[in-house]
Amino acid sequence: MINNNIMRDRIDVDLLGNITTQSILHYLSEEERKDNKKKKEKADSRSTIQLELRTPLLLAQFLSLLPIYGVSNPDYRKLRFEWKSWKVLYSFGIITFNIILCIFALNRYIRDRGVTYRSLGDIMFFGSTLLISMSFLILVRQWKDFIGKWASLQGEMNNFESSNVQKKIKLLTNCLLFSSIFEHILSNTQFMLNVEENQDRLRMFLDDKNVSSVLGFNTWCYIFIYFGNFLITLIWNYTDIFLTAVSLSLANMFKQFNRDLRMTAAMVSHDNALSYWRRKRELYNSLSLLAKTVEEKISRLVLISFSVNLYFICIQLLNSIQPLTSFLQVAYFCGSFGHILFRTCSVCFAATSIYEHSKGSLPTLYSVSSEQFNSEVQRLIDQVTGETLALTGCKFFTVTRTLMLTIAGTIVTYEVVLVQFNNPTDDSGSDAHNSSRRA
Repeated sequence: MINNNIMRDRIDVDLLGNITTQSILHYLSEEERKDNKKKKEKADSRSTIQLELRTPLLLAQFLSLLPIYGVSNPDYRKLRFEWKSWKVLYSFGIITFNIILCIFALNRYIRDRGVTYRSLGDIMFFGSTLLISMSFLILVRQWKDFIGKWASLQGEMNNFESSNVQKKIKLLTNCLLFSSIFEHILSNTQFMLNVEENQDRLRMFLDDKNVSSVLGFNTWCYIFIYFGNFLITLIWNYTDIFLTAVSLSLANMFKQFNRDLRMTAAMVSHDNALSYWRRKRELYNSLSLLAKTVEEKISRLVLISFSVNLYFICIQLLNSIQPLTSFLQVAYFCGSFGHILFRTCSVCFAATSIYEHSKGSLPTLYSVSSEQFNSEVQRLIDQVTGETLALTGCKFFTVTRTLMLTIAGTIVTYEVVLVQFNNPTDDSGSDAHNSSRRA
C-alpha cells in the first residue's frame, strides 16, 4: 500500500515535471519567435537609405523639391504624400515664381529681337530649374514605393559589413551647398560693384532680373525677388547634390556585396557551394533590379544635370577669352568656374562608381576553384558581364568613364575653337554673363 502511494507520487512528480518542462520550452520558443519577428520588423522598417540621404532630403524640403512628410524618420513606412498640404502649396508657389521669371526672360528674348548671349543664358537657367522642379514633383509621388524597395533589399544585407557612406554623403552635400552659396554671393557682389555710382543698385538689380519694367520698383519687391532668385539658384545646384548622394548610396551596396563575396567565397565547402552561389546570384539579381529602378526614376534629372553643366561650362569658357579688368572679376571667374567643375566632377565620379562596383565581383568569380565551380557561378558571371548597370540620361547616354573622357574632349575642342576664332566685340563684352545669376 505504502509502495503504491510512493509510486503514485513519483508518477505525479514526473508528469508535473514533464508538463513544466514542456511549458517552459513552449514559452521559450514563443519568446524566440516574437524576438525574431520584432527583429525582422525592425530590419524591414528601419531603412538605412532614409538615414543615408537624410541631409540632402532635408535640404530638398527647404527647397520645396520633395513635398512629402517623414523624410527624417528612419522608418520608410512613415513617409506620407498629400496633395492638400502646405508643402505642396509651397512647391507650387516656387514653380509659379520660376514660371514668371522664365516669362520675363522670354520677354527679353523677344525684346532683343533675336538670340543673344544674355537672353539665351536666362532662358536656359530658368527653364532648367523649372524642369528640375517638375521632375521632382513627379518623383515624389513614387518616392515611398521607391524607397521601400531599397529598404527591403538593405534589410537582406544587414549582416554585411557596414561603411561610412552616410558621412561621405553628408560631407559632399555640405561642400556642394556652401560652394553654391559662395559662388552666388560672389556673383551678386560683382554685379553690385559694377553698377556705376550714380545709379540705384537696387533698381539695376531688378532691371537685371527683367521685372522692373513690369512690376515697378519698391524695396519689398527687391527683397522678394532676391530671396526667390536665391532659392532658384539653390534648386539649380541641388540636382547635382541629389544625384551624387543617390549614386554613392547605390554604389555602396554593390561595394558591400563585392566585399562580402571576397571574404566568404573561399570558405564555402563543396557540399554547400551550390546553395551558397544561388543565394549570391539571387542577391545580385535583386541589386540589379534596384539599379534599374533607380535609373528609371532619376534618368530625367541625369539628362538635365549633364546638359546644363555642359552648357554653362562652355559659357564660362567663352567668358575666359574676355578681358578681366579687375581683381573681383578674376576672383569671380575662378570661383564660378571652379564651382561648376566641382559639381560636374562630383556627379560624374559618383555616377560612374555604380558601373565600376557593379563589375567589381568579376575577379572573385573568375578565381573560383574548379571544385566549387557550378552552373550558378556561370549564371552569375554571365549576368555581371552581360548587364550594363549605370545611370543614363533617358537612354541617350550612359554615365561611365568613357562618357567623362568624351565630355572632356568636347570641352577641350570647344576651347581650342574659341581661341582660334577669338574676335571679341563690344556687344559680346557688354553681354558677358555669369553662370550664377543666369537671370
